[in-house]
Amino acid sequence: MKLGKLSESKRWTFVAFRMLESVDDATCREAWKEAVGRSGGIISIWNSEVFSHLSSWHMAEALIVNGLWGICRLPCCIINIYVPCTLSEKIDLCDRVCTIVNQNQSACICIIGDFNSIRSSHERDGRGMQANLRDMQVFSDFINTT
Repeated sequence: MKLGKLSESKRWTFVAFRMLESVDDATCREAWKEAVGRSGGIISIWNSEVFSHLSSWHMAEALIVNGLWGICRLPCCIINIYVPCTLSEKIDLCDRVCTIVNQNQSACICIIGDFNSIRSSHERDGRGMQANLRDMQVFSDFINTT
């Protein structure tokens, strides 16, 4: 059973609709936000027999989908994010996502996406650049507080 797919797309229209055409399951539903600036668009696709969509909204770097999960119909908030590369924008987005999490404490929260960060320097396999210790601390703090 397919539960969901997530994707970032810089060529929004072409890629998103090719993805949707490739999903032949009549139970699939989707929500998306278009690209902003150089960052890609975000699309979330789910099986409507597993997840019942209630609402969705977006901010510049995230797509938020609220619904009911599974047979028990547990309230669920899925936050699909594309984190900017600059530290100040990362900190700002982390603060806004933490606010969303705190406002939805009765729901199961799932935060997914492209974080453009690492937690430790060994994750930077094959990269010539040195890891940014402040960036790693911000990312670790975000994981620990959400």
